[in-house]
Amino acid sequence: MLYRISLFFTLFLLWVQPTLAQPGLDSIIRKHGVAGVQVSFVKMGLEQASVYGYSNTDTKEKVTASTVFQAASLSKVVLAYITLRLVDRKQFSLDTPLVRYYAYERIKDDPAAHKVTARMVLHHTTGFTNWAGNPLTKAWRTAP
Repeated sequence: MLYRISLFFTLFLLWVQPTLAQPGLDSIIRKHGVAGVQVSFVKMGLEQASVYGYSNTDTKEKVTASTVFQAASLSKVVLAYITLRLVDRKQFSLDTPLVRYYAYERIKDDPAAHKVTARMVLHHTTGFTNWAGNPLTKAWRTAP
């Protein structure tokens, strides 16, 4: 828990003043054995990105602005935030079926898909399975 609080505080400092956060982030990376990290944010229209550590510790290949990281479940939080911001701006409805915005290829022929709303997705009540297929197949990589 202390690790998460420290990380949050350091990331907050990066947002406020990147140079103040550098020592804290370096300390967390060393203490917890983090191989590498990339931090990006936008503040008042200005973009800031910082990279630290290695993308491959064996070859000592450094993290760059182009390094791709797996987002894991972080994308859920980001999507929820963006969705609710759009709702606040009256640019998106939580109760409009999502197929009206985008007909997702994998489920476009499923009648249940035409009933799924953003509210259902945010509440995890769509009724769909977590995985639509095997992530190791070519179909997974090329799907939108």
